[in-house]
Amino acid sequence: MNYIDFTDYIPKPKSMSIYLRSFGPHFNKALCDFAVSNMYLDEDGEDPIEPYTKEQVDTLLENNGIRLEHNKLYDYIFVANMAKADFMGPKGCLQTDEQLARYIKNVIDDPDANEGVTFTRFLATMAVNGVPIDWYDILSKS
Repeated sequence: MNYIDFTDYIPKPKSMSIYLRSFGPHFNKALCDFAVSNMYLDEDGEDPIEPYTKEQVDTLLENNGIRLEHNKLYDYIFVANMAKADFMGPKGCLQTDEQLARYIKNVIDDPDANEGVTFTRFLATMAVNGVPIDWYDILSKS
């Protein structure tokens, strides 16, 4: 599927345009780190998650026989950490490492999702929550 850049319809800072030209609608390590730093286990934003590293997610997928077909850059690391923050734990729908690994695969390799849908959802969430993204800072760490 082709990526439709919804940001074409809204004003965007020059630094965001530079990011998109460099990385497309995907997470590089710096943006993933920023996104994960805004993830919490509780609704009050007082209990930040202990983030999964790339190595941990790679091991999780390998140990559960999961191979991603359509991942780009750090998108799958963002998805793993988002799942940890939102769907894991005693009240969550994901209870095991196998379920988490399959969730990551389902999101990344979703056949009816356009390229960049994970990135787009992140941008929308940040906008709705009023969290600014310092694209210059992200680019300086890239």
